[in-house]
Amino acid sequence: MIYLTPGAKKEEVGETINDENGRPMLKVFVSPRPENNFANKALVEVLAKHFRVPKSNISIKSGHKSRKKLIRIVDDS
Repeated sequence: MIYLTPGAKKEEVGETINDENGRPMLKVFVSPRPENNFANKALVEVLAKHFRVPKSNISIKSGHKSRKKLIRIVDDS
């Protein structure tokens, strides 16, 4: 799971936090606001750079309009 923080000053992958049920979530910060899908697109770019995979290998499975997102990352290597 990802916890997205849009509107951040710096785009980066942050620390791991726990949700209300104790499940780990990776905190990610992006600059764009959550309008017109800009924050989700920035999330994919940040994750692709962090995990060194093409953007096409990353998809948002759920949470398109939420801060909490389920992400799928495919590693072709």
